[in-house]
Amino acid sequence: MLLKNLITQLGTDPRRVRLEWISAAEGLKFAQVINDFTNEIKELGPYHTNGDVRSEVAYERPSP
Repeated sequence: MLLKNLITQLGTDPRRVRLEWISAAEGLKFAQVINDFTNEIKELGPYHTNGDVRSEVAYERPSP
């Protein structure tokens, strides 16, 4: 999948990103997906890059 490859190249574990298609009428499914994903993220622990990308790059702002 293109998105997972890009995320990996940017130094992020692809398990930290999830895309789900949920209808507005599926409130219970939405709640379950959020709870499951939150638990998965907690199991992964704190965010760390793989060292290929400096984490502060994401916070740089362009000059006016």
